[in-house]
Amino acid sequence: MSRDFYQRVGVYYWVPPDGYTSEQAFGLAAARIAEIGGRNMHALFNARANAYQSLTQLAMRASVKSGFDHPGIGVYLLTTYDATTTPGNPTEKAFLNPNFYTASNTAALEREYREFTFYLYQTYHGTGKRFIISNWEGDNEIYCGSAYGYAKDASFRNSCNMAYPSLHLGQQYGSVPNPYAALGAMQLWFAARQRGVAQGRLDAANAGYSGVEVYHAPEFVSVNILRNSPCRLEDGFCAPGEPTKSLLYDAIPYLDFDFVSYSAYNSTNLTSPDESPNSAKARLVNDLDTIQSVISSRNIIIGEFGHGSLGSFGSYPSEVVGRTNDVLDTALDWGVPYVFNWELFDTGIWGVYHMDGVTLQPLGDQVFRQRFQASRWEQVAGTLKQVSVGSAEHIWGVTEGGQIYRWTAGGWQGVGGWLKQISISAAGAVWGVNSWNNIYRWTGVTWEQMPGSLEQVSVVNDSNVWGVMSNYIFHWTGLGWEGIPGLLADLSAAYDGSVWGVNAGGSVYFWDGSIWELAPGILRQISVGRAGSVWGASPADDVYKWNPSINNWQPIAGKQLKQVSVGHDGTVWGVDGNGSIWRYRL
Repeated sequence: MSRDFYQRVGVYYWVPPDGYTSEQAFGLAAARIAEIGGRNMHALFNARANAYQSLTQLAMRASVKSGFDHPGIGVYLLTTYDATTTPGNPTEKAFLNPNFYTASNTAALEREYREFTFYLYQTYHGTGKRFIISNWEGDNEIYCGSAYGYAKDASFRNSCNMAYPSLHLGQQYGSVPNPYAALGAMQLWFAARQRGVAQGRLDAANAGYSGVEVYHAPEFVSVNILRNSPCRLEDGFCAPGEPTKSLLYDAIPYLDFDFVSYSAYNSTNLTSPDESPNSAKARLVNDLDTIQSVISSRNIIIGEFGHGSLGSFGSYPSEVVGRTNDVLDTALDWGVPYVFNWELFDTGIWGVYHMDGVTLQPLGDQVFRQRFQASRWEQVAGTLKQVSVGSAEHIWGVTEGGQIYRWTAGGWQGVGGWLKQISISAAGAVWGVNSWNNIYRWTGVTWEQMPGSLEQVSVVNDSNVWGVMSNYIFHWTGLGWEGIPGLLADLSAAYDGSVWGVNAGGSVYFWDGSIWELAPGILRQISVGRAGSVWGASPADDVYKWNPSINNWQPIAGKQLKQVSVGHDGTVWGVDGNGSIWRYRL
C-alpha cells in the first residue's frame, strides 16, 4: 500500500477554537481540514453531552450537518456517544454497567444506531463519503480514565477498584463491582452498536441507497501496558499473576467489527525525549504486528497519536515535526487504512491550527498542509503549453506548437486547427486565439472565426466571453465586443459571473459588476471556476488558491506551475515549466 498521504492521514477535532462550543465549530473544523488539503476528519460526536434524543437528531443539527455536508471531507471517524446509554444523566456511563443491558434497553440501543446508519445512507448516498463509528479509548474508560495509571500506579489502581461499586449509574441499574464487569459491559455495547450499524446498512440497501459507507470500529488504548501488569491478590476479582484484562485481548477478538481503532500513544510516546527515531518506529511496527496477530485483521486505524512538548513523553519542540512525520510514514508503510493526529486546534505545539481557528501552527504548515497538498498532485500523460478546465468532463489544451487536444476517457484526442491559447466553459463552449490574435469558436465540428482580435480569451458561454488585447479588456455580448474600463494582462471568467484578472505588474483584481476591486497578492496568471474558487500562478511559478475565510491567498504545496486552471466543479489542472501536465486530485 502506497503512502497516499491525503487519502489516509487525518486530523482529530475535539477541542473547539476560542469562542465556540464543540458542536458549533464542527462545520468550521471540517472546513479548516479541507482548506489545507485534508479529507479525513476524526471528531467527537456526542449526543449525551448535548442532551439530544438520538444520534440522528445530533447529525441533523445545522452546525454538525454543515461538517458532514462539506464536499472536501470524505472520511469521518466519529468518537460516538449515544443518547440511549445515558438516560437523563450525560455525565454517567451506563454503557459500562452490565445491568443496563436488558432486552428493551439493548433493543433501543440497536435502534438508535440502526436509524443513524440509515440516516447517513439516506442523506449522503452517491457522495462516496465514509462514516466510521468509534468510541474514546475504551481501556481508559474502563480503568477510571487511565489504563496506564491502573497498570503502573498501585495507588491509582487501589482508588479505582474502591470507587467501582458507585460508578456508572450503579444506584439506578445495580452496582458495577469492578473494572472487569465494566469490560464485559463495554463488550455488550460494542456488539449492540455493530448490530445496529449492520441492520441500518441492510435497510439502506433495501431502500436502494448506495455510494456511501457506514462502519463500526471499537477503539482501545492498550497493547502491552495492561497485559504486562499482573493481577494482584488485593484486587480481589482476578487470579494473582494473570495479565490484567484489556479490550484487545479479552473483548475485541470475540466481536464482529469492520475496523478497530487504536489510540496509539503507548506505541508512539517516546521512552525519553532522546529516544532514537529507529527505536520509536520499530516499537510502532511491533505493536501493529501484535494487534494484527490478535484480531486476525489489518483493518487497524490509528485513531489518535501526537507528539507534544509537555509531559514526560514529549519531544523537544524542534523535533515535533520530524517525530510526527516518523509516525505517519511508519504507519502508512505498515499499511494502516487511516492515521489521525491530535489535535486540530491547540495553543501548544500539538495543534494544527492555533486556538484562534485561523492561524496555522508549524505542525499544521510543515507537515499537514505541505504533505496533504503535495500528495494530491498527479501527473497526466502528454505535454502542453496551456490547459483549460471547464469541469472534469470538459478539458482542452494546446501544445507549444499550437496543436489542439481535448481530454477524453481514453486520453488526449487531437482536434484540427492551430491555436496559441484556448478556453472551455463549464458547459463545454470552446473559444481560442491563434498566433495572429484571430478569435475562433468551436462549433462542435469545426472552428468558426469570430470578429475582433485578442491575445487571450475566457469563455462563459457563446454569448458571454471576456478577453484582453494589449492590456485592454473586452466583453463579448453575443452581438459584438464592448470595452470594459481597466487594464489587465490575463483574466478569467466563470459561469456565475465571477471575473478575476491580473495586470502587467501582477496586481490582482476582481470585477464587482461595475468596477475592478483590488485583491491582495501578486500573480502572473489566474483562473476562476466560481465565486470563492480561484487559483493562480505567481511569477515564481508558485501555486495559490484563494481562501475566502481569510480574504487572502493560500499557498498550495507540491508543484510549481507556469499555468493553472480550475473548473466550476473544483477540478484543477496545470502545466509546469517543462510542459508536463498535472491534476490536483479532489
